[in-house]
Amino acid sequence: MLSKTNVYIILFFSFLTIGINILLFKNNAIDYIYIITNYIFIVISVLLTHKLYFYLINSSPNNFKRNIFFVSLILRVFVILILYYYFYEYWGVDLYVEEYDTVFYDQIARDISEFIKTGKFNFTALVFKIQFDDLGYISILSVIYSIYDSVLFAKIVQAIFSSWSVILMYQIGAYAFNEKAGKIAAILASSFMPLVIFSFLHTKETFMLFFILLFIKKSYDFIFKKIRFRDLFILFVSLVFVFSMRTILGGILLSSFLFFLFVNSNQISRQRKFYIGSVVTIMAIFVLQNAFFSEVIAKVLAYAGIGGDEIKTGGRSAGGIANSGQAAAAAADAPLLLGISVSTPFPSMVKTNISYYNFTMQWIFFGGLLVWAYLTYYVYYGIYYSLKRYFKQSSIILSSSLIYMVALIASTYITSIRFSIVKVTLFIFFYAVGIQSKPYKKREFLIFVIFMSLLIIVWNYIKLAGRGMI
Repeated sequence: MLSKTNVYIILFFSFLTIGINILLFKNNAIDYIYIITNYIFIVISVLLTHKLYFYLINSSPNNFKRNIFFVSLILRVFVILILYYYFYEYWGVDLYVEEYDTVFYDQIARDISEFIKTGKFNFTALVFKIQFDDLGYISILSVIYSIYDSVLFAKIVQAIFSSWSVILMYQIGAYAFNEKAGKIAAILASSFMPLVIFSFLHTKETFMLFFILLFIKKSYDFIFKKIRFRDLFILFVSLVFVFSMRTILGGILLSSFLFFLFVNSNQISRQRKFYIGSVVTIMAIFVLQNAFFSEVIAKVLAYAGIGGDEIKTGGRSAGGIANSGQAAAAAADAPLLLGISVSTPFPSMVKTNISYYNFTMQWIFFGGLLVWAYLTYYVYYGIYYSLKRYFKQSSIILSSSLIYMVALIASTYITSIRFSIVKVTLFIFFYAVGIQSKPYKKREFLIFVIFMSLLIIVWNYIKLAGRGMI
């Protein structure tokens, strides 16, 4: 785990980078309330991760799962309550995020929940309002609202699922690498502020991550444990939910699953291969025979920058961003992004991307993303050691995360926290492998942290310069 020296290095350079940002950009730097809040988040996250390692790393599997779940849940509920009541008092509304789909999700889910309560469900009135990759989250949200119609209640439910995801990360890490790596991944995820904050947001990412991790977990069970119908059903349903929240990810997960089966085929019995063939056939029929298959293909092509209406299908290009007025984006070509993409998204500490209420949620994320940029020192090594030592058993994580990263680079969504949170979450496994396998070198880590601090300052300068604000 992180040494005490590295903890101090992260805390010091986080403070220094934020200070330099304020001195350089003055009025364009974000307000002090968000600076103070984020530095508190940094301190809580780094110190809690450090302490949890020593308290939990040697605990039994059952004790570890129980303790890490409750630590995760308590932290998430605490942050949700603080942010919820702060923003409610500040603006007087439940939904205050600049994400345009938040209000849409909420309104449609309330309509459906009302139909559920009254028993007068009008599918025709709603079906044309919902794209397939919004259907999954809206369906879940409508069920939550039918139980108790409250935005705060929905956020608490998200906190529970986010904490459950932490347990899944422990189980997946133990399968793919070893039990210690699984525990390290879960410990970081439990106090990783971007994941904590996403449980507060009224967006699909928390549930999408849960179903991605559930699918990966059941993929391991599918090969290495006794096959039960319940597990096959959960495997299939989790993939459907991923498709219904982000189609490109559903396609990538299905491809990675097939690759995972191929790589591990020598460990699979003939009977199990029959079951596998049946499940894969059902999945293929589901994908090919549904109307959303053309949408999947369109989005894959859009992410690759090949034809089609990029905005409509969810992709975008550096050229498209440049044409909209952000000239600096024209320099964001794939080779440059590929070299730094593991460490993205970079924290935004300047007043850009402001939509509603003179605020952007990027300002709440920047503390966690600053810590992430420093921790990716171990992620680079973790990817290397995973390819070298754990390729077979970790192939589903390697293929899905790296393919998705390439898709994000091609679409230039690599700097978006909402699109990148899946990549970041999967890369936490590589952080666990890297920090477990890499010999400790303080000077090397220090140099990397200094480099990332400078890169982040430059990134924020480019954000302002590209909009003509400097």
